[in-house]
Amino acid sequence: MKKLKNVFQTLRRIGLAIFAILVAVLLTSQSAIALSGAQRRKFAANDIMFYNPDETGRKNCSYSMDAGENKDWNGNEIWSEEDMEFINNNMALYKQAADEYEIPWQMLPVIQRIETGPLTKTNPPATSYIPGYGLYASMNYADKNGLKNQGIFESGKELSDEEFVQQSEIAAGDLANWANRRGGISTDDDVKYVFFSYNVGTTGGPWQYYIDNAKAMGYTDEAAKVGEGSYYVMNRADPDRDPTVPEKMKPAWPGIHTGKDDFTTTRYGTFVLYKALAGGTIQVCHNGAWSEEDLAFYYQNAGDEKSPWATNTYGCSSQTIGSGGCGPTSLASIVATMTRNREITPAVVAELAEERGMAVCDSGSSHGIATLAEEYGLTVEPHNRLSYSDDKTFIEEVNSLLRSGSMFHILVGNGPAPFSMTGHFIAVRGVTDDGKWLLFDPASENNSEVEWDPETIIDGTRNKVGGNTWYEVHT
Repeated sequence: MKKLKNVFQTLRRIGLAIFAILVAVLLTSQSAIALSGAQRRKFAANDIMFYNPDETGRKNCSYSMDAGENKDWNGNEIWSEEDMEFINNNMALYKQAADEYEIPWQMLPVIQRIETGPLTKTNPPATSYIPGYGLYASMNYADKNGLKNQGIFESGKELSDEEFVQQSEIAAGDLANWANRRGGISTDDDVKYVFFSYNVGTTGGPWQYYIDNAKAMGYTDEAAKVGEGSYYVMNRADPDRDPTVPEKMKPAWPGIHTGKDDFTTTRYGTFVLYKALAGGTIQVCHNGAWSEEDLAFYYQNAGDEKSPWATNTYGCSSQTIGSGGCGPTSLASIVATMTRNREITPAVVAELAEERGMAVCDSGSSHGIATLAEEYGLTVEPHNRLSYSDDKTFIEEVNSLLRSGSMFHILVGNGPAPFSMTGHFIAVRGVTDDGKWLLFDPASENNSEVEWDPETIIDGTRNKVGGNTWYEVHT
């Protein structure tokens, strides 16, 4: 009887263990439940904290730079042919040094390139900017060991493969030191942090200068601390931070901080160089309301110079963009702004609308023409105004989304400008500090420049079929 009792107890323990294992498997197999894009933007706009493992501080990503193909956001070559040939010929040496410290090998040619110029196995000459510290400007190591301009760090010295690996291992050790403080390198933010720290450490004047500049450009504390505001890390990553296109570069973008005279540079940041070798994408993002230089103001019929597409037929031979193309024109303003692509014009969007059956002969466009923005990589989400408890709540929601970088494509009906007797598509492109709305009105430059009471715009949509559906467009 005692033996039988022991058997039952053993079976009971086994059963509980199996049950525990099954529960653990079920729990660990569940995928994380992510917030939708709309939820994330709503939470962020209202300062509601939430966990997002992919978030680096900017909310609206306008496009991705194809990396691993040696092209920047503007189609320019990042690495020269000579540098690429040197990397291919010496990849085994870079890997040997990087593997010793378990860092990505691509970080080594990046540091060599930004610190001492075109890739070579010859130390910088004595006349260089920082002579005596080798190919990677290993100042800490050389000074600590009394090796400045000595041995493998001798200015102008041609290095053997063994000496090249020695210098590379010293640089890899420095990079690994910063990587270990971060807890390793597994994400793009980890890579940025290591490059940023390698350049200016994690405290002090230059570090704070780049932190402050990142925040001035709209980045969060977390994003600032990985180097989003540093030329050394992110220079030429996107139009906002590219000194080669001053008409697009943000005034807040910092140059090289010397403590005396700051200046910009056209060389690529380390992260841009890295992604060109490592592959993947550099996501170029936008935070908050769009600046004036971002905006693409298009008009249906504002003369040959401003509206060269005005006489293009749209939907049928009796209708043109000038007479009935308010839908594609206002949508083109949104798309060209968010993608930063001025090749997307009303003529281009009108042609796409015809192909998709959204151009209506002598009646303009289908109510859902805004969904064409998805074909340019944007996201479109309809909002039914009638589903909100009142107009005040709806306006608060729209304002929140506008401040996070969204725009709204809407159809308004009868009434004074910016309305028309037959219906008219416009876009709400922004909100002022005091709650007034800003428009893209494809029929009027003046309407696109002045501020509007939200109630006025809403009133114009009430009695128009399709007017209660507001299409939010965001990146």
